[in-house]
Amino acid sequence: REHCYLYDFVGPLFFGEVKNFLDVWSKLEEAQVVILRFHNVPFIDQSGAYALKDALDSWQGIPAGLLFVGVSDGIEELLLSLDLDLNDRNNFDTLEEAVQEVIGRLPSSDGKSDSDRTAAACN
Repeated sequence: REHCYLYDFVGPLFFGEVKNFLDVWSKLEEAQVVILRFHNVPFIDQSGAYALKDALDSWQGIPAGLLFVGVSDGIEELLLSLDLDLNDRNNFDTLEEAVQEVIGRLPSSDGKSDSDRTAAACN
């Protein structure tokens, strides 16, 4: 739980909003998994997209630990044009799907059930 972080973007993603994200991002050194939720983002301007890309390029967590949720087709197209890797292993329609993916990546040697790991992962 302490190594999983959810960031919920709200509203259009301009450079100013990305600055808020960057302030939080710089404090996530211990995070192994970061879920970025875009459900409430109608669009991203160019400066916001480049600032977001720069932040994501600096990701130091596990390679498969950066997940995207609710990215619209237009935003996905923009992020892909900036060479951000969005694919079926890191880009999900719902938060539940992303959390299930996180659970599937957790080591199972702890003896806990999937429901126990669900509660611990990102609640």
